[in-house]
Amino acid sequence: MKERPNILASMSIEMTESEYEKLTSNMKGKKREVIREALRKNKKLLRDSGMNDEEIEEFINSDEDMDDLLREAEQERIETFNESVRMKKENDTLPQFKLRRTKKAMIDKMQSPLWKLEELFIGEQIARNNTEDTIKYYTSCFKMIYNFLLYISSENESSKDKKGSMLPIVFLEMDEIDMHYMEYLQDVKELGEQTILKEFRGYRAIMYYAMDNGWLERRKIKIKDIEPPIKNTYTKEEIERLIAKPDIDNFSKYRSWVMVCFFLATGMRVSSALSLKVSDIDLEEGFVNVNMVKNRSPIRIPLIKSICPKLEEYIREWRSSDLGYPLYDEYLFCNPYGQKLTRDAACKIIAVYNRSRGVEKTSIHLFRHTFAKNWILDNGDTVTLQKMLGQKSLKMVTRYANLYAPDIKPKAEEHALLNKVNPTSGRKKIQRAGTGK
Repeated sequence: MKERPNILASMSIEMTESEYEKLTSNMKGKKREVIREALRKNKKLLRDSGMNDEEIEEFINSDEDMDDLLREAEQERIETFNESVRMKKENDTLPQFKLRRTKKAMIDKMQSPLWKLEELFIGEQIARNNTEDTIKYYTSCFKMIYNFLLYISSENESSKDKKGSMLPIVFLEMDEIDMHYMEYLQDVKELGEQTILKEFRGYRAIMYYAMDNGWLERRKIKIKDIEPPIKNTYTKEEIERLIAKPDIDNFSKYRSWVMVCFFLATGMRVSSALSLKVSDIDLEEGFVNVNMVKNRSPIRIPLIKSICPKLEEYIREWRSSDLGYPLYDEYLFCNPYGQKLTRDAACKIIAVYNRSRGVEKTSIHLFRHTFAKNWILDNGDTVTLQKMLGQKSLKMVTRYANLYAPDIKPKAEEHALLNKVNPTSGRKKIQRAGTGK
């Protein structure tokens, strides 16, 4: 079993005087049960410390571990009592008793500014090892919320969002704030449906975080999912133009060509591809190790035969040292100075490359949709497609299957009523009523 974490140092449990008396009563068995009850209500803290469910139950049911916690609680009680006496002498005020004063415990929705909520929320995302893109997303969500609060509080939205961050957390409990925020995104910011959903999901995650920590009254925030629009993928003719090999001496075009071929061969996410190191390409076995994945689960996907020689040539010519050794620790797709490409930079260079080939579509993410569509049209199975795309569930893959299922068109031809009814002129000469003429 893993080393037991200092649970009391992680938990922030507000306790009334009666609850504390219950905890420190002379009935040892009863005290254990009180601690167990508190731990069962806070299992998430135990999971965050690295314990699995089996270890959690073993820990909670252990009298020895409970006695250790009780000794820690007693030590906390003594320290808090001594501090209370000191503060009584200095300020004639007593602090509210709690087992542990943490940053979370110091939050007061009436006084604490929103930037403190952001600091704690973003800190937790980092602790969860979320991706850099996820951190940036939530940071932008906070900025949108700040601007919204300034707008509805009759402030000038053109002022810096830092001013909105100084508003107290209680502003998030305004009447019908969820509806007003949705209207703000629609009518003031004039965002598209999918962008609105993206912003609102971030808003909901932030609000639920505040509710879970007791800073806001709990309520349910509903989001009506809207299916994203069907995108026109790259056509066969466009792909033929894009995969025509350029001059190998022109690094920018040649690298863009390799990237396009790589996306068409793997269907990989842009963020995952840009995080690849040269060492992640296993040409000998024909696999690529993807360590930067949206769902945080590293995967190993196969490289088709036609992409391997392209990658081998690219690494040999542009991602190797002067002595001919591959630069294993450097990024596979880089800028002219060998630095990692940002997503924005990658989008721009692919857009420039596509236009140089006479292709008006410029979306780099569209290669992923094109890969999935071709897989489904070629009768590929969804389970393997899910693994290739690195999807955590079959939800998105099922959507691809429903959109591009190859067996729909023949059945539509077979059963369409229009194909079974003979056309007529549809004209009939009118007659005078009651005459038959």
